[in-house]
Amino acid sequence: MIRLIVLSMLILAGMGCQPVQTETKDQGTQYFLVRHAEKGQDDPKDPSLTETGQARARLLADELSQAGIRAIYSTDYKRTRQTAQPLADRLGLTVQTYDAKRDLADFLKEVESNHSGEKVLIVGHSNTVPNMANILSGTESYQQFDDADYNHLIIVTGPQGKGIVTDLSIAPCPVDTMQ
Repeated sequence: MIRLIVLSMLILAGMGCQPVQTETKDQGTQYFLVRHAEKGQDDPKDPSLTETGQARARLLADELSQAGIRAIYSTDYKRTRQTAQPLADRLGLTVQTYDAKRDLADFLKEVESNHSGEKVLIVGHSNTVPNMANILSGTESYQQFDDADYNHLIIVTGPQGKGIVTDLSIAPCPVDTMQ
């Protein structure tokens, strides 16, 4: 429970307590990158989220609902769509799908073109999220996440190749603490 309180404080300190700003193209796009939540064993090719994963997806929606997200992207797998959907429902947005196998630099250019100056959530995978963070920041700071690592919320602000990265570590989210 204490971890959830600390997570809430970190996210609110990083996003929710900022003064309201008018979005302009000059501010740059802000990307919220997250790997899908905990996946189940129900389907080897396209598993759903576990109960813990569903709880994490609800927590993500709780924490990002006031962040000013204007668009949500997800790969076309159950686990990524189910991670994105609670926030989409809360904000009245449609989850737009993208192909995780396409060139990610081209995808991010398209997102920036369509959402310049806006805040965008992108839900991906253990390999695509670190790759997107590297493309956006112009660094090689991130490696593929371990299969058991669902703890990163990476926020990148600015144009592709020059973005400033904030990596929040999301504490594990046991189901019994999530009501």
